[in-house]
Amino acid sequence: MELSNVQSVALWGFLVAVAFGAVANKTNFCTMGAVSDWVNMDDKNRLRAWFLAIGVAILGSQGLQALGYIDLSKSIYLAANIGWLGHLLGGFLFGVGMAIEVANIDLAARQVADQSLATLVQAAVGATDANMVRWTVAAVVGLGFTIYALASVEFLKSFRNLFAGVSIGLFIVAGWYITGKLGFDEFEPVRLESYTFVSPVAENVNYLMTFTGSTINFGIAAVFGVIAGSFLYAVLSGSFKIETFNSRADMVNHMIGGVLMGFGGVIALGCTIGQGVTGMSTLALGAVITLIMIIFGSSLAMKMEYYLMDEQGFFRALRLALADMKLLPAVR
Repeated sequence: MELSNVQSVALWGFLVAVAFGAVANKTNFCTMGAVSDWVNMDDKNRLRAWFLAIGVAILGSQGLQALGYIDLSKSIYLAANIGWLGHLLGGFLFGVGMAIEVANIDLAARQVADQSLATLVQAAVGATDANMVRWTVAAVVGLGFTIYALASVEFLKSFRNLFAGVSIGLFIVAGWYITGKLGFDEFEPVRLESYTFVSPVAENVNYLMTFTGSTINFGIAAVFGVIAGSFLYAVLSGSFKIETFNSRADMVNHMIGGVLMGFGGVIALGCTIGQGVTGMSTLALGAVITLIMIIFGSSLAMKMEYYLMDEQGFFRALRLALADMKLLPAVR
């Protein structure tokens, strides 16, 4: 049976996603864990793995663009008239939600026509060669993330984190290649996208409810693939186990965190992977804002949780947390 273009793209997306899920499980690649390690233990290894993934994704994706295989301007990340408020608020709420969900375990809506770092730099310096500006910005930003990640001797000794960063970055590049190059068909077009896990999860729910009349796409297949890959690795490695909530408070934390992450992810157009790696690979300014706000929101919430556990009031905990982050003077 010959597969349609949409089905072929979905199949390739699923296969790469299986590897994605297995690698993430094997290496313990976790963006929440990366922020938590940094904030609570001053351990930046997993944060460097995340940043290495961003660097690899930027260099690889922009390389595909330079070769003419894909046109990232057609992705949702560089779409016109996307409000900055969504990235600011959505990223912050997503970050807070991440921290709340695991707490018990350890601008004006200004709009721009093109949410691209390259466009911003081009306007600032008055350059006329847009392609040259794009390649320069891609090289500087991509290499910047990569060099920062590799600048630590301790990180270089951690094969697990090195492997995670390079692999996750390449999976994002593969996603762009699948939908932009392999999936290019003027008669049966598919949306240019790579791996993200906010909108596709909602699409999965709709697909499971109406699968007899629905068509599987790249995003739906990707979600199934990541779950399948992680599950298979857990079973084959003997690490699979069923976990439940520890208490009512644990369940409530997960519910509140899930709502904040879901709402924030929707208005920010992505999560720590969708915006934090895939969006960053397009050099989208909105992705930069979202990434910063996710890290800020989760860091602030974790520090506040520490002070709230010490029976500090909410506003004092907020002041102490902001002081710890050097955003306010030290509190006596």
